[in-house]
Amino acid sequence: MNEQELKEMGQSIIDFNKNEGLKVGTQILHMPPHVKYNRYHPDVEYGFVASVQDGALHCHFWRKDRVGGELRTKANAELVPLDSILAWHLVRQEFVDRAMKEIEEKSYKK
Repeated sequence: MNEQELKEMGQSIIDFNKNEGLKVGTQILHMPPHVKYNRYHPDVEYGFVASVQDGALHCHFWRKDRVGGELRTKANAELVPLDSILAWHLVRQEFVDRAMKEIEEKSYKK
């Protein structure tokens, strides 16, 4: 699968941002450069946007064996380059909403 085919399946975060659709809770797929747009590569991660500030994107990621169930990154969101992200709706939004609520309630953000 090449970059164009993958981007046709998801929506590029960069394009999403131009449309002002990028926001906290947007589900994403993170592809580090070495995976070469192979969404089945073991280093691909799924998660959601935690904050967008001054062009910087911070995300929380699901544990690979518990996508939609348990976060790998709870206490801190990770800074992620925009060019390695696609908007990718993988789980029901209620799972993301629940995870965001848990982070807020447990004061991980303090």
